[in-house]
Amino acid sequence: MRLYRTADGEWIGTQADARSAAEGRGWEQVEVPTDKAGLLGFLNDMEAKNPRREASSILQAPEEAEAVKQSNRDLQRSIDIDEEIAAADFPTTIRLAEHIHGRLEEHRQLIVHQARERRA
Repeated sequence: MRLYRTADGEWIGTQADARSAAEGRGWEQVEVPTDKAGLLGFLNDMEAKNPRREASSILQAPEEAEAVKQSNRDLQRSIDIDEEIAAADFPTTIRLAEHIHGRLEEHRQLIVHQARERRA
């Protein structure tokens, strides 16, 4: 995918918009990978080269760093699950739907139980 970046670091979707946004300061065309692994590599490289990144955003207390890592793992897991669901064939989709229905029923029962406890 082609994107355009102005000298100020602003990302633009079209060449015409890049010319307009650059206002004579210059812009560059950038080939951005669209596959997951390529895009992640591209983004990580861009972040590592970002001179505006403050040291305070990098240095974190151990518990904060672990929370960020867990959040990233959860996000990755969510993305993987979404991709699997999107690519699932019909029998797999039925199996997943049955599993989700069972989990929803468990949640419903828990909510009913909690509501009864609050009333008691």
